[in-house]
Amino acid sequence: MLGESRALVGLGLVGLGFALIFYCVGLFHRSGTTIEPGDVSEALVIRGPYRWSRNPIYASMFVVLVGTAVWFGNATAFLPLVGFHWVISSQFIALEEQMLIERFGDEYHEYRGKVRRWL
Repeated sequence: MLGESRALVGLGLVGLGFALIFYCVGLFHRSGTTIEPGDVSEALVIRGPYRWSRNPIYASMFVVLVGTAVWFGNATAFLPLVGFHWVISSQFIALEEQMLIERFGDEYHEYRGKVRRWL
C-alpha cells in the first residue's frame, strides 16, 4: 500500500511538472519568442508562473526529477537533484540572465528585483 501511494505521489509530481513545462512553452510561443537556451529573446515573458518564478521551466524540471525519485522510492534517486541544480544555475541561468539584461535592460532589472530566481 505504501509503495502504491508513493508511486501515485511521484507520478502526480511528474505530471504536474510536465504540465507546467508545456504551459510555459505555450506562453513563449504566444509571446513570439524563443524557448531555446542561449537564443536571444524577442519578448520578456513575465505573466503566468513567471509572476512567481523567473525560471518556472527549470523549477518544473526539478519537480519532475523529485517526482521520479519519489516514484522510485530510493534515496540515491535524489542525488541527481544536486547536480541538476548546479548545472542549471551555473551553466544556463547565469548566461540567460546576462542575455536578458543586455536585451531588456531596466525592464529586466525591475522584474528581477520583484521575482525570485526559483520560487
